[in-house]
Amino acid sequence: MNMLSKTFRALAVGCALTAASAASAAGQVELKFAYWLPEKGNDWQTVFLPWIAKVTEASGGTLKIRAFTGGTLGRDPAAQLKMLEDGVADIAYPAPPYTPGRFPDSEVAELPGLFKSSVHASTSMWKANEAGLLRGLEEFKVLGIFSSPPFSVHTARPVASVADLKGLKLRSAGAYGIKAVEAVGATAIGMPMTEATEAISRGVVDGMAAHPSILTQVGAAGVAKNHFQVKLGTGAVMLLMKKSRFDALPEAARKALDENSGLALSKAWGEANDGQATKLLEAWKAPGSGHKVVEPTAADLQALDATFAPIQNEWKSGSPKGDEILSLIKSNATN
Repeated sequence: MNMLSKTFRALAVGCALTAASAASAAGQVELKFAYWLPEKGNDWQTVFLPWIAKVTEASGGTLKIRAFTGGTLGRDPAAQLKMLEDGVADIAYPAPPYTPGRFPDSEVAELPGLFKSSVHASTSMWKANEAGLLRGLEEFKVLGIFSSPPFSVHTARPVASVADLKGLKLRSAGAYGIKAVEAVGATAIGMPMTEATEAISRGVVDGMAAHPSILTQVGAAGVAKNHFQVKLGTGAVMLLMKKSRFDALPEAARKALDENSGLALSKAWGEANDGQATKLLEAWKAPGSGHKVVEPTAADLQALDATFAPIQNEWKSGSPKGDEILSLIKSNATN
């Protein structure tokens, strides 16, 4: 009888555990994260993989984030926002320059000569969002806003000065990113970042405006080995959910996302990109690397300040809160 009692008790415990597991699975929400860049890239490995792990653990089993990297749900950067809106993805990584006019105040990230680093740009953009200064984000839950290190020029042939940029065809994107390239005398060619490597290889363009890390992520570092460190604008990306999708999540899941996103995530992304940029530039400066890194002269830098000022003023005049946003960015320059 005692043995029978133990058997029934064991069966009861097993059934209870199975029921609890089923209840847990039933209460777990899966979010599809669309990421159009390769999973081997620095951003994914050092920022988003750890972020997914932290959010999942903090959610107490209420949340599962399923990643679709390398453009599995869609490779076109311009389509990421629509995928989010259509429910193809629950979390997306859109880049504002690919949806011109949709986030007009976020174009501040493209202004040349304004940001000193990715941390400066990313934390400034987050703070501007938090202060309600960035139009177009009202229907979204913003998990992070990121801006790259300032873009420089990467070409297949040597560039030793600003004068050498004149007449070059450079891949660029975004209204003010294009203006910055044209202001230095180059011709801006609009195309997705993911198409730049082949375009440079085939001579369709001479190079691209980008930050160092993106060159390695899209494979362009193998064909654009000359790096002229003129500071153009930055490249902004966002981590977004539809607000309605976020609001429908269990409370524990919403709390996990809130506690692991925002300013801290934006800063972590900036630190990862600044660190990677420094590491790559040092490697490219090393003898035998096959790369050449050139810093602008003091005279070039002074001339660029004068060249870029009208672009900043043009943007400011078109943004209702332009003065406030620029003031925030300048006051945040210690980051």
